[in-house]
Parts: sequence; structure tokens; C-alpha cells
Amino acid sequence: MSFLYGIILKVRAFSYTAGLLKKRKLNAKVISVGNITVGGTGKTPMVIALAEILMRNNKKAAVVSRGYKSKGEKGLNVVSDGKGIKLNPESAGDEPYLITERLKDVPVLICADRYESGRYAIENFGVDTIILDDGFQNLAIKKDIDILLIDAMNPFGSGYLLPRGILREPLSAISRADIIIITKADIHKNISDITDTIKLYNAPAPIFKAIYKPSELVNIATGRKENINTLKNKSVTIFSGIANPLSFSYLIENAGADIVEEFIFNDHYSYTKDDIDRIRLSVKKADMIITTEKDAVKIRGLIKEDINIWAVRIDLSIDNITELERLLLN
Repeated sequence: MSFLYGIILKVRAFSYTAGLLKKRKLNAKVISVGNITVGGTGKTPMVIALAEILMRNNKKAAVVSRGYKSKGEKGLNVVSDGKGIKLNPESAGDEPYLITERLKDVPVLICADRYESGRYAIENFGVDTIILDDGFQNLAIKKDIDILLIDAMNPFGSGYLLPRGILREPLSAISRADIIIITKADIHKNISDITDTIKLYNAPAPIFKAIYKPSELVNIATGRKENINTLKNKSVTIFSGIANPLSFSYLIENAGADIVEEFIFNDHYSYTKDDIDRIRLSVKKADMIITTEKDAVKIRGLIKEDINIWAVRIDLSIDNITELERLLLN
């Protein structure tokens, strides 16, 4: 199956390269963010960070996403028009909704056809830059900057394509990237192993390193905020429904907490009241219950009173950020 999948990918890529399939151009700058592996490389925090860079430099950006696992109406949906949130988390999908919560002034749209959502954002919100969320495999839209994220925890898997491995494309696809960012770079002891592999396929592309840092705790029921140092020497229960739960536990332990219990759910999991009740019972063993921002947007409606469940806000630290800004703006 992996062999057949690889042939299909190569035929598709050749069709666009040879002009047999036409790329469509939007009337705005297009910055794509994506990966070549399945799982959590940290696209959402990166999209947020890139949008913040653009806003600091007086650019008007919109984020367009497929809205994976969203339950809204088919077709184009506006999660936010940059003035207010238009959809609930279930209709928007957890990641677009989180982006909307963090980027209050940025339009966020979901649609299977991201050319159409990009065009809508340009025509209706007057944006000059489109951020294409999870756009590396989207060959149908002409891009100005193609950013590839490589997860330091599992950069290339076993080297096999889906379904045998975790690669969405062959490693040769790295050659398409204009900028490469190694995420969770503090976790891997020898980043040079990863950069050496990258350079085999794309020597000219600049390589940056990014670290995800917990910045504060937010009480899911009340919105009350606490300094991240609150976690030091605390016993905690953690739970998450993300692609890479190991990276979340690493983050919490690195903040000085002692994890006494962990609940792991499938990526994009839809929580029930029974799930939350089961998790809440663990508070007898722990000082606090901690989850991710992405999970928090899905469970807020299940938590009515001030209970001890907190979301960790994650910020991004990128090395040589000045050079990255220059590349994004030029």
C-alpha cells in the first residue's frame, strides 16, 4: 500500500510541475505552513506566531484551514471575521477555534477548497496575506513562501510512507520548502543529525529551530490566570487528545511538575461529561489537573463551576527571529 501511495504522490507532483494540472494564484501573498509527517509537529502555535509577526509589521493576514474534524456546514465557513467569533468549537474544529481565540483581530476561515476561502478573505476582509494552515501538500495554490515544519521528536519516522510509516510524502518533498523550521528542538540531543538529512534534499533552504514554552496557566471555567511557575513542585494529573501526548508530558515535567496520573485520548477527541467526571476524580491524588489549550476549547462547555482544571498556554521561541521576519516580509 505504501508503494502504491508513493506512486500516486509522484504522479500528482509531476502533474503540477509539468503544468498538466494548473496552480491557482490568489491576489495576496500566500504563506503556507505544513509538514511531511502525520502527527503533531506544532503547526497551530507556528501559525499563531507567524500571524503575530505579520501583525507587528502592519500586515493584514487571514488564516485559512481545512477545518479537520469540524462539524459546521459544508462549504466555506467564517470562524472569525477579525472582529468576533462566529462559530462554536464543535462547528469550527478545535485548531481553527484556538487560532481564533489567540488571534482576535485575524479572520479565520475553514473550507476544503482553500483557494475559495482565501479569495473570500481577500474580497471581504481586505487582507494582504493568506496563511495556509497545513498547506504543504496543497499543490493547487501558488505559494510565495512554503514553510516546512520538522518535529525533532520524530522527524522522519521510519522513513516509510503511509500507511506503513508516518510520512505523508517522500523525503524528496523537502526540496519544495523555502523555509524549514525544526520544532521541539530542545528535546532532540543532536539536531545536526536532522539538519544533515534536510540538507541532503534541500541545501539552500534556511533552517530555524523552535522551542515551545509554557507561558501561563488559565482556569478553564473562570479564565483566571496563574504564572507558569505555579506548577513547580506540584503533583498534577494531565490529559490530552493530541497527536503527540509525549511532547505535552515533557512540557509539564520541564515546568517542574510531578505527573501522578495521565489520561491519553485520540487526536481531536470529542469529550463527554463522563470523561470529565472520571478525570476530576483524580484531583484526590493531584494538586491540579492540566490539559492543553486545544483540548480546553472542547471541554469548556462541560465545566460549569470553578474546578481545578487548567489549560497551559504555549508560546513559541524561534532562534534568529529577526532573519525569519525578514524572509517573511520580503
